[in-house]
Amino acid sequence: MNPATAYQEELDTNPEYRQRLADLFHALSQPLTTLRCCLDVSLQKPRSAQRYQRDLQAVLQQVELVTRLVICIRDLVDAASPAPEPALPLSVPAAVTDNSKQGVLS
Repeated sequence: MNPATAYQEELDTNPEYRQRLADLFHALSQPLTTLRCCLDVSLQKPRSAQRYQRDLQAVLQQVELVTRLVICIRDLVDAASPAPEPALPLSVPAAVTDNSKQGVLS
């Protein structure tokens, strides 16, 4: 099953998952609105360097919040994805290992 199908199936069958995702998206909209307002106000007229510094600190705090929320969303999506297949052992032909010992592949 591909990840998009697994994600959609989880949305369709798990109301708690759907609610958590809706809550995360709602939580994401608040800092984005704050960012936009802070930047709009900062650009309306010239300000002192200290005021710009405060505005940039506020923007940075909101960006950090958005980053944490995106990580939560990624984790939520990953939880709905099927576990990856274990990797098969790779057999390296003797010719490759012999050449690497001789410095051919380095």
